Amino acid sequence: MGDFNEIASSAEKFGGSGRFKPHMIEFQNFIFHSGLVDVGYKGPAYTWTNKRNAVQAIYQRLDRVLVTPNWLELYPNAYVNHLPIIHSDHCPILLRVKKPPDRSVMFRVENWWLMDSSFNEEWIGTWNRAAGGMWHQRWGAVRSTMRGWASNNLTPKKKLEKLANQIQEVQCQHPSVRDHSLEEKLLHEYDQTEEHNNAYWRQRSRIQWLEEGDRNTKFFHTVATNRRRHNLITMAEREDGTLAGEDKEIKSIFLNYFKEIYSPTRSLIGPAHEEASNAREEIFVELAQSSMQQIPTAAHTKITALPNFYEIKRALFDMSPDKSPGPDGCTARFLQTFWHIVGADIVNQVKEVFITETVPD
Repeated sequence: MGDFNEIASSAEKFGGSGRFKPHMIEFQNFIFHSGLVDVGYKGPAYTWTNKRNAVQAIYQRLDRVLVTPNWLELYPNAYVNHLPIIHSDHCPILLRVKKPPDRSVMFRVENWWLMDSSFNEEWIGTWNRAAGGMWHQRWGAVRSTMRGWASNNLTPKKKLEKLANQIQEVQCQHPSVRDHSLEEKLLHEYDQTEEHNNAYWRQRSRIQWLEEGDRNTKFFHTVATNRRRHNLITMAEREDGTLAGEDKEIKSIFLNYFKEIYSPTRSLIGPAHEEASNAREEIFVELAQSSMQQIPTAAHTKITALPNFYEIKRALFDMSPDKSPGPDGCTARFLQTFWHIVGADIVNQVKEVFITETVPD
């Protein structure tokens, strides 16, 4: 934490001559090879100025906070404030460590669950017992089973800690009395759990460009931690333009904002709505002036036809497996992996939505 007297990219400098690129690359390599993460900042973009007039002014971000991924794991809500530059040519930087807000965790299918045979046995058993219902009904039963299984099984991180202790206990025994078969079993289980841990962090990193099977848990963990920090909201603007930093007030500001914009009494008359209305009118005029007075029957039939099995399957398999799930917590990877089991129900449910024009809760 402090003045590194170097910038990491050209975007961190304004004014003056360009920075020597090899120096920036050297600084970037130092951060990368040291396994450090830039905490980022809130406030003004630059931390140093030469305090010259507008024409000769130079601004740079020379001060920053670099931490290890393990530190970020302990303080995931930490952030840095760039305070005003007043007497010095540098701005003070203030590191704030916030307590993680209390929040309920939304249910979602974890990729590492799918790698456990006991999990698959349980949910498939529930699925078969719920036969006869529509997809959303069967999924409701399966989701309850998944929640129960997850609450009765350790997360990969906790299981690795438990297995490491068990392995250590066995290896503390003298080789002449050591249970070698138990040691081998524990080591095999540890290796499998490492795969589960890798899947856990890969899912949270949302990395799409690495091949399936690549094991780099530390990399995925760092990316996931950065994503979580990037998505963290630490401040919200009040109606008078001032900033709120308390979690309770931030929630209230968001809640009131969305209540207001979705209020039935809210006026929809304004520049944005007038612009959209004008655009729609232009389209209708263009259609009216064209030679095509109506959609051909053949085209209309195709547009209004129910999607078939292969169209629905193709749409699902075109999805990225690890994108955020919907409110029901079901991921594309789960549906793709077990299409041979759930596919027919998915197709029937999609067709039902098209027929009734209603999405079940």
